[in-house]
Amino acid sequence: MLSTNDLNQIQQRGITEQQVEHQLEQIKAGFPFLRIEAAAAIGKGIMAPDDAQREKFVADWKQYLEEGH
Repeated sequence: MLSTNDLNQIQQRGITEQQVEHQLEQIKAGFPFLRIEAAAAIGKGIMAPDDAQREKFVADWKQYLEEGH
């Protein structure tokens, strides 16, 4: 099922072929529904970066785009 190229990429990522096969089986079988306990909010799964962090994130994104991504 997996090509030689697939196997090379798997190895480069440090995971095993068996792990990938297991992940594929999980995707095929589906996942159970999760019970939602509350809406996401700052401090409950959502980060609120300060001004300095926000500026760094924007600069990093611009650099990423400049590199051709």
